[in-house]
Amino acid sequence: MNTQVSSQSSVTSVALAIRNLALKSIEPSATAVQERRRTHYDAAALKDLAENIKAVQVIEPIIVRPKRGGEHAETFEIVAGERRWRASREAGLDTIPAIVRTLDDSQVLEIQLVENLHREGLHELEEAEGYEILMQQHHYDIEQLSAKIGRNRAYVYARLKLLALDKKSREAFYAGKLPAATALLLARIPVPALQQDALKAITASWNGQPLPFKEAQRHIQDRYMTRLKDAPFDAKAADLVAGVGPCSACPKLTGNQPELFGDIKNTDVCTDPVCYAGKRAAWGERLQAQ
Repeated sequence: MNTQVSSQSSVTSVALAIRNLALKSIEPSATAVQERRRTHYDAAALKDLAENIKAVQVIEPIIVRPKRGGEHAETFEIVAGERRWRASREAGLDTIPAIVRTLDDSQVLEIQLVENLHREGLHELEEAEGYEILMQQHHYDIEQLSAKIGRNRAYVYARLKLLALDKKSREAFYAGKLPAATALLLARIPVPALQQDALKAITASWNGQPLPFKEAQRHIQDRYMTRLKDAPFDAKAADLVAGVGPCSACPKLTGNQPELFGDIKNTDVCTDPVCYAGKRAAWGERLQAQ
């Protein structure tokens, strides 16, 4: 489609003049965001866009910034709209409508990240990485990020949690062996070795398909989650394991992260079996000493 709605969120409300710039005076952006995005360009979709541009021209202007030291008297770097620029070249156009903005590198990266987060076919892990960059480098908090992308807090928390997937789980996710909902179940297991055990169980099905979500959810809850009401130790004890603290303040307790564990009815469920086992052993030693 010969539009780019997401770029509107990157442009200020101030009216900006649209110029018809020579395609040869425009260069692609060299940011890591755009380099990564180019690896996902669909040649057939780009060709379809070129045919559309031949018929109706470019409807939505691209965004560029002035670039120094180019081959031409005026050289510009693409900030948003590289697919339209490439398709316009393939369509045989000489010029393209563009909005020229003076932006620093940080602003360019932010615009590209936000635009990238709105594109179709974006993998959930790429989306999570984009959120992480916006939070770390551009100092967004959850509320600001939610408003920027038009999603609720639970959605953002769930996407960010995918970054907790270990290497093998990420590979399986990228390979299409896991849907996003099941990948999130794995990401909520805080111990990498246990994540890998769960991954093997979920993906080793007889018909070559991973376990359905409900079965995967049941498997993980049965094997990697424990109600604290059944704990043989005092969950309020703050000194059972050095540096851990009481269970009530633990971020791995379902009740302490409701946005991530909305599917778990009980709020006193421990999601870290290794820590749970450590506290149980420490409690036993304490009782023996007494």
